[in-house]
Amino acid sequence: MKLSASVFSSKNKELLEVIHDLDLYQIDFCHIDSIEDSSVFEKIDLISQNSSIPIDLHLITNNPLFYIEEIKSRDIKQVSFQYENLPKDFIFPKMNDTKIGLAIHIQNQNINEIISLYKNQLDYFLLMMTTPGISGGLFEIKNLKLIHNLVQEYPNVIFQVDGGVNNDIAYILRIFGIDTVVIGSYMMNHEDLGAAVLNLKSKSSSSDILVSDFMIHRAFLPILDIEKSCIREVLIEMQKTKLGIVFCENNNKFEGIITNADIRKYLLSNNYNPNDSILKCLNQNPKKILETFTIKKMLEYINDCEFPILVLPILNSDNHLLGAISFHKLLKSD
Repeated sequence: MKLSASVFSSKNKELLEVIHDLDLYQIDFCHIDSIEDSSVFEKIDLISQNSSIPIDLHLITNNPLFYIEEIKSRDIKQVSFQYENLPKDFIFPKMNDTKIGLAIHIQNQNINEIISLYKNQLDYFLLMMTTPGISGGLFEIKNLKLIHNLVQEYPNVIFQVDGGVNNDIAYILRIFGIDTVVIGSYMMNHEDLGAAVLNLKSKSSSSDILVSDFMIHRAFLPILDIEKSCIREVLIEMQKTKLGIVFCENNNKFEGIITNADIRKYLLSNNYNPNDSILKCLNQNPKKILETFTIKKMLEYINDCEFPILVLPILNSDNHLLGAISFHKLLKSD
């Protein structure tokens, strides 16, 4: 997951000093917000003259056409336009060396329709968690489910997140597979910028956020009934969902899982029949956690396991499967 540093969020340093610090830690982008401010290009020029960090521009404007030629004349890596401010007849420009994105507030009531409308025209979507262009806002935990739902609904869309992200939220967004996070106050005003960067890129967390706040909901999981399903259905579900696992139930109670490894072991038995019951390869005692676990408790549990965990079922106290946590994207992230 890439880091885009919101350079104007720093309260105590001049712009060039900020840029020098970001260069030292090889930050991926300099994020620049512009609210109806044409002078922003002078600052972009200053940054470009003193650093090779790519520019990530976020325009909050009612008159985007005014900025297009200025953007084209500069080496700006990506630019997002704030949806809520755009005129209805705006046509997104095509630029050879600049990626074009749409910034949209996560609470926009029409966010799904908007993404569906523009997903084939744009390079990415910037999901805003706080007031666009204003630093210091807080990330609301309820927005994690909204972000995850979008990631599940649009698996081929590139999502970036901006607003109130700290190291704990960044860890969860890495699990989701978010492409880039914009970091403002947490990093730019941290007493130790290097430590902040390491925390943001860490694959561990001591957060007290509940796993139920960011799990994959059961509606997105491959779930089979052990009394009615055969091996062929397991293979079909695995191929379709790409999770490498199928969750099994009986009378709505969690009974276990079947993973790629379980299927391989079954196939090596030389008694393969696609119509066999899934009971022949069911793991009835998998690692699992309760919905009341925090991230910290979950990681302590995983660290005590004798083998790597890629997907972790999440249950309630009545043994009902509520969802799961997948670590595939976390392991693949930069």
